[in-house]
Amino acid sequence: AAGVTTSSANQYKATDILADIHLLRYLAVNDIISFSM
Repeated sequence: AAGVTTSSANQYKATDILADIHLLRYLAVNDIISFSM
């Protein structure tokens, strides 16, 4: 049970990091578009 919980937590953390990267990329693209306007 402990192994399953750890695996699940790691998977969640990974998706969380991916979501953060996606958000940062979106914000960066937004800034670049605003800046070039």
